[in-house]
Amino acid sequence: MKNNHYRLILEGFAIGTNVVKVVPVLKKMGVAIGKIQHLLVSPPRIIKEYESLSDAEHGQNLLTKLGALILLDPVISYPDFPYFLSKSDDRIIKKELSKILRTRSNMTLLLTEIQSPGSRTLYPSVFSLLEEFLNNLYRETDTVIAVDENHFLVLGFASDKLGLSALQNKTLRGLKQHLGEDVLVKFGHSIFPGEAQSIEKLLQQMIISKDADYHLSSDISSPGPGLEVEKKQTIEMNEDDQWSPIQLCFLKGQGPVFSRLISMEPQILWLGLSQMPSNKQRDFIARLPFDSPLISALEKFMADQEHSGSSVETQAAERHFSAIINQMDLMSSIIQRDKKTEEVLSILKQTNDLPILPIVASQIFKIASDPNYSNQELADLITRDPALTSKLLKTVNSAFYGSHQKISSIKYAASLLGAEEIVDIAFGLAVAKVFDSHRLREWGNPQVIWHHSFCTAMILKYLYKMIPDQKNEGVFSAGLLHDVGKIFFIEHDLKFYHKTVAGHSLFEFEETDFGINHAEVGKHLAIRWNLPDSLVHAIAYHHEPFMSSYHAELAAMTGLADYLYHRAMEEYTKEVAYNKFGQCELTHGHLLCLPPPFNDLGGEKLESLTETVWTIMEENQSYITLTS
Repeated sequence: MKNNHYRLILEGFAIGTNVVKVVPVLKKMGVAIGKIQHLLVSPPRIIKEYESLSDAEHGQNLLTKLGALILLDPVISYPDFPYFLSKSDDRIIKKELSKILRTRSNMTLLLTEIQSPGSRTLYPSVFSLLEEFLNNLYRETDTVIAVDENHFLVLGFASDKLGLSALQNKTLRGLKQHLGEDVLVKFGHSIFPGEAQSIEKLLQQMIISKDADYHLSSDISSPGPGLEVEKKQTIEMNEDDQWSPIQLCFLKGQGPVFSRLISMEPQILWLGLSQMPSNKQRDFIARLPFDSPLISALEKFMADQEHSGSSVETQAAERHFSAIINQMDLMSSIIQRDKKTEEVLSILKQTNDLPILPIVASQIFKIASDPNYSNQELADLITRDPALTSKLLKTVNSAFYGSHQKISSIKYAASLLGAEEIVDIAFGLAVAKVFDSHRLREWGNPQVIWHHSFCTAMILKYLYKMIPDQKNEGVFSAGLLHDVGKIFFIEHDLKFYHKTVAGHSLFEFEETDFGINHAEVGKHLAIRWNLPDSLVHAIAYHHEPFMSSYHAELAAMTGLADYLYHRAMEEYTKEVAYNKFGQCELTHGHLLCLPPPFNDLGGEKLESLTETVWTIMEENQSYITLTS
């Protein structure tokens, strides 16, 4: 619960004011002599906080009569946050957080404390710095707020932990240049909405440690002796430094390294995995293939927290892991991969280079968000796009929907199948334009990606029909868009991407070479397009549903549909060409998130599902075309 207070801020003095007369009044108000000196020498500064408005107004009147320019500032005190916030600034923060929620982006809240190295040094207050310097230091999309004389808060728009280091370093360099090299700086930060979704919890996470050890940030070029950053923050900026090489095998190992790890004997693998925190152990187990014999063995080790073996065996295991690191040149590849990851993220932040959601798709979502929209309005919108109308009518007349009579109008389709169903199909089909870009045609056959995406949508729709009393709105779009991140990779042709991918599984190549996969890229696109959270999570986590906070079931079901598509293609066509586009392996994490009747997939059940899926694709082959 927040509490209301009031503070008086001395902004300066009227011309001709006898400042000497102000001193005894300030003393009578309980202001310390040392603080009075600072107030008189370098306003604006805070005089005092009051719980009572009448007391604050009384103090304001006394000082105003003597020629002092006093601002009475209503402020708010939040639990466990040791600083007051102006009510107007509190409203600004809430407004900015609301924008972030609407745009489905991120924001870093960076609390900065400025201290002088000794009692003889007097820096201007943050209120003064805000006018002179701070507002010009940060980009237009960032917001800077003066908390008090020594603290200010930066709201870094579209910034997350990856951008935290840059924001901190900009602050450090700017303060050094403006105030001198001996300035002492501390940081506190929180990430919205990833770490907290209320202003109270965000502020609680930004507490600055008063007894922290300090050292120079390795990210600062030739910093001055006083330009220091809290040790905790530097560790977060260089996250790999806190992990041993063996731990990095489990955290960073992708592709061949991951394959090498899961080929070990369980007791040897556990010797390395036991060095990880328990949550990281669970994450690793969730990545294993759903039928891996390692799962039960590692879960037993984890439950007992056995360390297996003598010190001699442990040393032998460490040598075994070290051999993996050396052979795969893991440390070098991590450095190179991180650079490529930064390159991809940089492009993703340049919104002009991202695929654009077709206008008709945006309009479909807009009209569907109105609870009072009619089938006629929906039909009128769709029929304005002849190509979309043709694709939609072909789809609803397919064998998959099993209509006994020909559906010839969008309005009739909506009345027969339900408006929600038509919205879902129409939106997904409207996005088909993204799958038919010029670069995709140059690189290969976009029909292959579209075939996989459309079939996955139908498979996912079918799977949801098997879940009793389960709403399935949006699942067709989830299946259709789950691999949209691939289009980004292909269109940007990042270095040797199109040459290398021909010999690799796409997902494995992305993880190994770029450190970011098409699912993560798809998440960026989905957020950019302002899609619902359920679709964002289905796209982002269909390979790793256990990472989804709120929509793990839909992500897992999307991954299952993806897996069944590739399984059917391999079994019935022997077409390996499709596999290079990123086959989704079914993991233990999928089984943990799948609902009944899919959370216990044995061999016979999988065979039966695969056969049904192939039948669905065969019966609807003539409808699965990118062109109308």
